Amino acid sequence: MTFSGSVPLLASEDLGGGNYLAIFDAPAIASRIRPAQFVMVRVREGTDPLLGRPFSVARVGKGPHGPTVDLLYKVTGRGTALLAELRPGSPVGMVGPLGQPFPDPPGGATVFMVAGGIGIAPFPLLSGHLDQSGRRLSLLYGARGAGDLVGRDLFPAGVEISTATDDGSLGHHGFVTELLDRALAALDPEERRAAVSYVCGPTPMMAAADAVLARHGAGGHFSVEAFMGCGFGVCLSCVIPVRAPDGTPDGNRRICVDGPTFPAGRVDWAGSVEP
Repeated sequence: MTFSGSVPLLASEDLGGGNYLAIFDAPAIASRIRPAQFVMVRVREGTDPLLGRPFSVARVGKGPHGPTVDLLYKVTGRGTALLAELRPGSPVGMVGPLGQPFPDPPGGATVFMVAGGIGIAPFPLLSGHLDQSGRRLSLLYGARGAGDLVGRDLFPAGVEISTATDDGSLGHHGFVTELLDRALAALDPEERRAAVSYVCGPTPMMAAADAVLARHGAGGHFSVEAFMGCGFGVCLSCVIPVRAPDGTPDGNRRICVDGPTFPAGRVDWAGSVEP
């Protein structure tokens, strides 16, 4: 069941570098959300901005009336700037849960969560969902610089965290996809075939990660980001070209209802548009 209505902001934490964690009193959504599903948020009534914005749910927290919906985001435009200006108690319009969640990995599989920048957003919820499964969980997290590696404190203590920065200010000096390549290469062939990578970030980074998975014969799932007008598949503003399992073109899919999650090897990254 999808909730649609007004929910109040409980708290907003400035994480620096234009990154924020917003906590909403939305138990009707929080009690149903699964990793990689998202919500559509309208910061205020009227036409400025006209449309809502999609946000991955980063965490389900504890609030005064039940579980909360916690959103990890970066200010990139008018809508997110208005969201960052809200004070506790301010209402927003919220619709969710929306989209298809990440599928669970097989039992015993090594799990890599591969995040680029604010693509970290769906992974605290995923790591919490898998934390009691007995699987090895590794976060491979890349960003332009150390100041953009936010949200690491939202992960369970048992998650192994490796970082990469473009400027070398923290962790590996280079791309996060290089960390993924090394991590897969370090597994024996049987472990590599069983490993599952979950990936979210900028389109070029996800395209590179998909190529790494293909080279190692490893499986994975991608959470694709896009601007959306409705979140219900009606406006067709978030279509993405996909390929069939044999690599041939297979038309377009709507990220909001057919995704945002897609299996490795299925997205035609060359035809995709960076949001």
